[in-house]
Amino acid sequence: MTVKAQAQGASDISSLWSWAVQSWTTETTADGRIIKVVHEPFALTRNLALIALTMIGGTILVTEKSSASKITPAKLAIMRGQLDEGIGAIIDLLQGYAERNQKFADSVLRGSAELAKASSPDRLRSAIEFLISENQKMLKETEAYQASLRNSRDQISKLRFELAEKQAETQKDTLTSAFNRRYFDAKLANVLADANRRATSISLILADLDHFKSINDEHGHLAGDEVLKMFADQMQKHVRAEDTVARFGGEEFAVILPHANIEAAVAVAEKMRRWLYGNNWKIAGKPQTQKITASFGVAQSRANDTPDELIKRADSCLYASKSSGRNRVTPSHV
Repeated sequence: MTVKAQAQGASDISSLWSWAVQSWTTETTADGRIIKVVHEPFALTRNLALIALTMIGGTILVTEKSSASKITPAKLAIMRGQLDEGIGAIIDLLQGYAERNQKFADSVLRGSAELAKASSPDRLRSAIEFLISENQKMLKETEAYQASLRNSRDQISKLRFELAEKQAETQKDTLTSAFNRRYFDAKLANVLADANRRATSISLILADLDHFKSINDEHGHLAGDEVLKMFADQMQKHVRAEDTVARFGGEEFAVILPHANIEAAVAVAEKMRRWLYGNNWKIAGKPQTQKITASFGVAQSRANDTPDELIKRADSCLYASKSSGRNRVTPSHV
């Protein structure tokens, strides 16, 4: 999901703000009074702009990725409108702050001119008091702008999180919570392309529940749905965090295993097969238990493989498992 960029942007904010604060310096006047003056009046504006651009860039990236998924147009329009409002608020803050900085710079110049022309203690005191007053105003307004920017940042972060959640929802199969076929196709293409660039291999497992139609016919589709959910859940428990379990279609599932050779993938498939076969399943409302099995086909990628070629080999192995009696794992020849 995505983020790094966000996490990286978030980690830079404090350092940028510290840099801006260092633009304020302490000066001692001729009569011993201490005032804070700006060494570079536009430093804070520049840094606020960098912060805003970081957040806006991350927001646009998440929005573009989300628009590629199946979020409804109405929801996407609402979220984009909210993001536009947040970005607009930041732009308004920056414009207002830039204008205030310009006024403050003008005030400092006027105060400096008055100090240079001061020919009496009263005029010197008046110029110093003016500078002190302007600095105090600037400090207060800086705090207010910082609070407003922080609020806008929090709102945008919340919207980005909500968009990420919506994107995740569209990637999952609604029944089994495994990834859907659309996500599987994109993931396999990316993982395989990476393996081809690195001259490494990945493996693919295709699994199909045996005699699933008879489960639906004898016990009803609700019972069949429960079996599908159970099978998907157990497949996800038997794989590594980096592996991807997806519903390939109907009662068929797929597992993408990056950085795994055929032996490792066969071991995973065999572990799934044994676990499923080793349990008797109680169908709700039925007195008897039922044995549920699955067949597996496993293939390892070859140099410059395409997704279709890898899927075809795994599917051929799955067909071989079905044809030779089911409840077995058939690997392809590398």
